[in-house]
Amino acid sequence: MVRIALVADLHFGRIRKPSLPEALVRAIHESGAQGTIVAGDITQRARFREFRAYSAWSDALHVPQLLIAGNHDVYPWWFVWMRLLQPLGRYFAQTGAPSRPTVQWQSVRVRGEQTATGRTIQAGRWSAPPTAPLPRVAPWEVLALHHPPFPHTGNHHQVIPGADIHLRSYEIDVCVGGHLHIPMVSVFNHRRAAGQRPILLVQTGTCLSDRGRGAFAGRNCYHDLLFDEETVHVTEYHYRDEADQFVPARRWTYDRPTGVLRADDD
Repeated sequence: MVRIALVADLHFGRIRKPSLPEALVRAIHESGAQGTIVAGDITQRARFREFRAYSAWSDALHVPQLLIAGNHDVYPWWFVWMRLLQPLGRYFAQTGAPSRPTVQWQSVRVRGEQTATGRTIQAGRWSAPPTAPLPRVAPWEVLALHHPPFPHTGNHHQVIPGADIHLRSYEIDVCVGGHLHIPMVSVFNHRRAAGQRPILLVQTGTCLSDRGRGAFAGRNCYHDLLFDEETVHVTEYHYRDEADQFVPARRWTYDRPTGVLRADDD
């Protein structure tokens, strides 16, 4: 089994509660996660002090990470030319992260693709779609994007245009991300090519910031993915202010052979 934590929308510079970063580190440590996917928006305005705050949190985590950028990690709008010409220049310089990170944690390989751009406010763009199909090399293939690849109710303008076409170049089982600040777990099977399996979609909420939306306004969460031979167990953790800790709130099991997602409390 392989356990991976999925966090996104940290937004250092807009942390909702000072104790939250330490509580998240503690929760990930206690879960025994072998790796952590950090799916973008590590800062609020790509300021140097916000990158330093993320770096301190990352050092305290001591769990291997795959890091991708979010739309808040590009140069802010008042750096007009930098935002247009090198939108992620400061992000790459401050984090040292590769533009297309790939890691393999035992049976799970995770690829990260950058969807943040300086040419839009919220919507994503696939920065460098593959020019040829990418073969499967691990039992489980996971793709990490900051923006959701497919529309959700009320968020059609924030998706990645043409994502369904680009995804045909990937033989993936799971797609993870953030951006919406609303957690969602679902299965996508629309317009998939013949013989291709459905894709499990896990969009996590904001794990540290005060920018939760909808029913998650003023709330924080992250997701835990446990990969077995043919199933993925997804647990959504909610932060409880009174206890100053993240606790399990909802669970799902995804069966890859059948493409069926089941809520464990059904």
